[in-house]
Amino acid sequence: MFMTTGPWVWVAALLTLAIYSFLYKDNPFYKVAEYIFVGVSAGYWTVFLAKNYAFPNLFDPLIKEGNYWNLIPITLGFMTVSYTHLTLPTKA
Repeated sequence: MFMTTGPWVWVAALLTLAIYSFLYKDNPFYKVAEYIFVGVSAGYWTVFLAKNYAFPNLFDPLIKEGNYWNLIPITLGFMTVSYTHLTLPTKA
């Protein structure tokens, strides 16, 4: 039987214990594990969607084939993101 002792096994075990520590009460260990989980999953899905959808469907035809019609959805997408970023309410 093969048993790994790599560092990621220990990281996973400690994060699992930190998540289960919420059963006692809300504590800093749980908060750190929660932020790590949310950050890693958001980063993973951002890279996954960009690599599998945005680059093959928008940027590759623009660069390789010279399909300049793809500039329209790229520009509208950036405008939407920048507009929503500028209109978010700020804390007083």
